[in-house]
Amino acid sequence: MIIFFFCLLFVAYMIYGIVHLARNKFLPKFEKLLWLILIICMPVFGTSTYLHSTFVPHRRQW
Repeated sequence: MIIFFFCLLFVAYMIYGIVHLARNKFLPKFEKLLWLILIICMPVFGTSTYLHSTFVPHRRQW
């Protein structure tokens, strides 16, 4: 239950960051796009790196 709460909190914080970034009028559009790509891709790359390092395929020996 606690893990679910932290995951929900993390997703809510990510959505808050994206909305805050989109409403910022001082950033040029290119920088907004760059920050959006970073905000969205970093958790994806981190998760894929973790899963790739955790689940290493083993050779089957018959």
